[in-house]
Amino acid sequence: MDQTLLVKAGHTIVRGLDESGHSPRAALWVYAPETDTWKLWLVLDKAMVDIRRFYRLLSDIARQHRDELGDIDAGDTTLVPAEHPAIQGLRRLMRMPGLGSAVLSNNRLNGFYLPEAIVLRMDVEAKRA
Repeated sequence: MDQTLLVKAGHTIVRGLDESGHSPRAALWVYAPETDTWKLWLVLDKAMVDIRRFYRLLSDIARQHRDELGDIDAGDTTLVPAEHPAIQGLRRLMRMPGLGSAVLSNNRLNGFYLPEAIVLRMDVEAKRA
């Protein structure tokens, strides 16, 4: 899939979440070579605890922005905990509290292999001991 389209669609989804008051702390497209698909990994804000409500919100955003998102919908997202090894590794590498795009290829982060990723936001704080 065209990475420019992924960035635009990802920004649309994240902006929609921001406007709803549920800004994700991290958002990145991750490529899965075994299925030849991209998934938008989202680390939820701390206030969002109802996963069903979250997916309804994503579906609403997808419906409202159908023209900008094309074939991308809520099913192309994956909720990832802030404690995920790749998220913790990225947190140490970069801080991107707004929206941006940083392309990464062939990275191993805390033992987790990330073949290709497009980071749109990375605003995850350090774990407290």
